[in-house]
Amino acid sequence: MLDQQELDIFISNALHEDVREGDHSSLASIDKDTQGKARLLVKDQGILCGLEVANAIFNKVDAQLRMEIHINEGETVKYGDVAFHVYGNAISILTAERLVLNCMQRMSGIATNTNEYVKAI
Repeated sequence: MLDQQELDIFISNALHEDVREGDHSSLASIDKDTQGKARLLVKDQGILCGLEVANAIFNKVDAQLRMEIHINEGETVKYGDVAFHVYGNAISILTAERLVLNCMQRMSGIATNTNEYVKAI
């Protein structure tokens, strides 16, 4: 169970460290009204974890971003699977993407290793 206040503090601190006042590359090259879509493409086999955190990050960056989840938390994934799509402002998506990927990679790695230990026991 996630403590929402602690998660919010974590996200705020991580975004401050990563992008501060904004993703300068995106701000310089993408019109502020451009809408976009991104997908989380799985690059290895394992257990998917971190969807709730990803959703919280997207919402913190821009409450108008919308996730469409294709693979549920805790399910097995393989190379080439698309875990979710996110839709909305392109700059907002790009602002959030690095933190989302870092968190989901870490959490999915922990879930995958834990699953292997459980199988071994």
